[in-house]
Amino acid sequence: MVSIRIEDASLSEEELGDITGATLAMVDDLRRRRLISSGMPGDPVSFKDACFVLAWCRFTEMGVGDEPQDEFTTRSACASLSMMPLLAFASEAARARYDMSGPMVRTTHPDHVPGRYVIVSGDRLVRVDALAAFEEARRDWSDRDASVLVFDAKVAAEHLLDCMGRPPQREVHVSD
Repeated sequence: MVSIRIEDASLSEEELGDITGATLAMVDDLRRRRLISSGMPGDPVSFKDACFVLAWCRFTEMGVGDEPQDEFTTRSACASLSMMPLLAFASEAARARYDMSGPMVRTTHPDHVPGRYVIVSGDRLVRVDALAAFEEARRDWSDRDASVLVFDAKVAAEHLLDCMGRPPQREVHVSD
């Protein structure tokens, strides 16, 4: 009997750094803090963890700090909130690019697609599927929240796949 197991693609630390801008010290720090779970220093990084590192680096570039203004606006919270849409959009893109027929990353309801945009404004953090939904979400915000940072998970996921040049998952056939 043969069973099929789906495995994440992995990236070397060097490849991850080339794609995301992450340094070896940064990746080691994320491992030490258990923000990513991919092994020991020098070990390959899973695609899932590569998504987190990509978001972490982009929020760093945008100036989102690692010291909490409150529990929701730290860089780790922003990167964590970006994970589901990054994985979902990468899975969708991989289906089209690599003619993959395996499982897609989705939430529990089949019609729900995780929000494309992660938006930070002051001490507020929101994930929405369209910028019009952000307008609705910010209706109760004060005028001081006029400046926003927007992370587009779809574009980021496609960038990661473009740079990797391979699917984010692969089927492994296992004989019993």
